[in-house]
Amino acid sequence: FTVEKSCRLLREPLAGTSPLFECAVGNHNLITRDRNCEGLTPLGPVGWISDAPRPGLIPLFRCSASGSADHFVSPDSHCEGGISEGLLGYALP
Repeated sequence: FTVEKSCRLLREPLAGTSPLFECAVGNHNLITRDRNCEGLTPLGPVGWISDAPRPGLIPLFRCSASGSADHFVSPDSHCEGGISEGLLGYALP
């Protein structure tokens, strides 16, 4: 894996935020808003993300690589040519 960009999540909840969770799927992990990890193996919370756009925040989408079960997070709604699995929320760049 190569880190291309990074973003920051909140460590504590604020009004208008939701928690994100890391889940094990196969030999990699994915990020979700579902505290039950979509039926996958939960690895724990990773932080809090804004539910709505606000000045200074960027959107984060959960994506999967085309032709693969690998998941990644991207600010690109088209998932850099991958498959969008939906908006997670808005984070600090």
